[in-house]
Amino acid sequence: MHRPDVQVSRPDATLRDAGRFTLLVAALALPLGAAVAWDARVAALIAAALIAPVLVWAHPRTTLAVFALALALNLDVIDGAVHVSLPQLVALSLVASATVRVLPPVRAGAWAWGGLLFVAAALPALVTASYPRAAMTGLIELTAAAAVLLAVVRLLVVHDEVRDRVTVLLVAGAALSVVPAVAQVAFGIGPDAFRSGGVMRAWSTFTEPNTYGLFLAGVLPLALSLQGSRTRTALFAGTIALGLVLTGSRAAWAGAMAGLLMLWLTAFRPRASVLLASAAALVLLAGAALLAPRELVLGRMDLGDWSTQQRLLILLTAWDGIVRSPLLGWGPGAFEHMLPGIARQGLVDDVTMPHNLLLHIWFDLGLAALLCFVVLAGLALVALFRTGRRRHDLRAAGLLGGLVAMLTAAQFGTLFVRGAQETFILLLALSAAQLRGRTTVAQPKGRA
Repeated sequence: MHRPDVQVSRPDATLRDAGRFTLLVAALALPLGAAVAWDARVAALIAAALIAPVLVWAHPRTTLAVFALALALNLDVIDGAVHVSLPQLVALSLVASATVRVLPPVRAGAWAWGGLLFVAAALPALVTASYPRAAMTGLIELTAAAAVLLAVVRLLVVHDEVRDRVTVLLVAGAALSVVPAVAQVAFGIGPDAFRSGGVMRAWSTFTEPNTYGLFLAGVLPLALSLQGSRTRTALFAGTIALGLVLTGSRAAWAGAMAGLLMLWLTAFRPRASVLLASAAALVLLAGAALLAPRELVLGRMDLGDWSTQQRLLILLTAWDGIVRSPLLGWGPGAFEHMLPGIARQGLVDDVTMPHNLLLHIWFDLGLAALLCFVVLAGLALVALFRTGRRRHDLRAAGLLGGLVAMLTAAQFGTLFVRGAQETFILLLALSAAQLRGRTTVAQPKGRA
């Protein structure tokens, strides 16, 4: 009997590759340290110039592994007129790597082109762009994100054996990111703007607590979908849940609950195991909440505080702008520039977005882009839900939970922010590879 070829996943190989990359970077630490003493910006440029070629020419499994780990290390590599974070640098290197290594056409599925379809739907917004320079910058950023999605999907499809490794490293990186987060809360490390009830909110290496919470909310359901050691899964999930509570982000909490609910509805059947799994998830969240300072948890439950009032004024301000140009929007990046002139009375918060993903897309990119995003996201969620239910695919359920968590949290924020945007793209790419892999397995060799 003919046995189809089976590729065995070896996470240790990926860890070795990531270790070699780490050693290479460490070997450059001394000259870069000297450059930092001279000029920090020059040092960042040197680091980018040295790291990027290594990532481009490394084996895709190494680059994908570094990308998954880099999402939890959301630091600036270039900080000047142009800001480039480590995840963004690795993501752009992935685009170059896919261009160099995957030259023949690859049937990566419709999802790979979803980002470019979204960019095409946003092009009409350039017609009425109030700030052309900001619009062109925003369009370039959207195109870069679409290219990253296309590249990561193609690499995961060609190198399907690395999918599990990337998933494990993404979860492990998120768990490790909680270490500095705990230190920040315990010792009050961070700006005063991050304090709530006198307690510092965790932000790890991200720009602020809400973005960090958005990242953890997307990874938590995926952590619960890991197969293998139950102890490892519980350790990862419990650590991420603790970090999520410490962020003090109400949007991230709501997103995590929605994601866990979707994981539960997709993966489990109405039997005793459902009750056990639900009880375990509740114990994890309750334990994390008990370990967190009471002021950080209870203090964020006041929905009538200043922050909530400002968020409501931001939403009303965004709606005022949408009503004035409902079809074409005002152009990419317009909200930040238009806000001083259209802000509702009483809005004094220093904001650069409407704090609602759908309103953000509608205001900046117009109705066509909004409809395109809703349709594409809806199709992705439905496909994952059907796969998870019909094939008892726990990984598909975890990916669905992660996407739902991020989309839910983004209704109180946005996805167009560094760290969160790249995480959402990786979850989409892993979902596309998961669905395509399942379809391929369902058709053994020799069958019509």
